[in-house]
Amino acid sequence: MPTLVQQQPAPPLAVLVDSSCVYGGDGVLLVDLRHIPGRGVRVRASRLGSVVGALEGSSLHFDDLVRGMDRFGFYQGDNGPPKVVTPTTVIRAGFPPLPAVADTLLVRTDFSDATSWKTIVSFLDETSAARGARARRYLQRHR
Repeated sequence: MPTLVQQQPAPPLAVLVDSSCVYGGDGVLLVDLRHIPGRGVRVRASRLGSVVGALEGSSLHFDDLVRGMDRFGFYQGDNGPPKVVTPTTVIRAGFPPLPAVADTLLVRTDFSDATSWKTIVSFLDETSAARGARARRYLQRHR
């Protein structure tokens, strides 16, 4: 029997008690579900109520939690700032539109290994040249 579910806006966050907490660690994981879904910050259990209350009351935003993380991901933790600052804005890279072609289109997405890329391109060039030569011989014979 189908169930009727009312459409509601997404909750702002999820509170996860993961294995770190279960096995004696402190720090419940708060996960952003609204602005940049999936990013997470740990909050000490003793501060969880006040932090969630401030998030609900809009006096604190998830970006504030992210900016206030220490190097182990705890909000206002005692472990110093992280070496790499976590972005609080979504960076969308604009990729050029791909042309509509009938042939195979090779798109390079990894630029870390130039030697392998050159090997692939050389192989494809040689294969294409060999096919072109076979096609030319075929056309010459069948004229």
